[in-house]
Amino acid sequence: MLRYVSHHVEGHIFLVLILQNEGMSTHQHSTEQTGLAVDAAEVAKLLQVSLRHVNALNASGRLPRPLRLGRSVRWLRSDLEAWLEAGAPSRETWEQMRQTDSGIS
Repeated sequence: MLRYVSHHVEGHIFLVLILQNEGMSTHQHSTEQTGLAVDAAEVAKLLQVSLRHVNALNASGRLPRPLRLGRSVRWLRSDLEAWLEAGAPSRETWEQMRQTDSGIS
């Protein structure tokens, strides 16, 4: 069974094709084969925008806060997916939403 899931980011709609087979789902997307944490180039592929746009989004606080692993900058895939599901709010709003969800005040 095939179905589409849409994500809205800054006025753009991104469609992801999902193939469901015997109770399992597989995203038909190039980033599915990457690890738990993704770099800016992989975020660009995931969002279907340029690397320059990802850097601008990050610099302006419109992406979730990345992790620093030594000199590497990475985003948790699960954070990006949850952020998209929440409607891609600003970093400040996203962090407030996460604090509220975790019961931290």
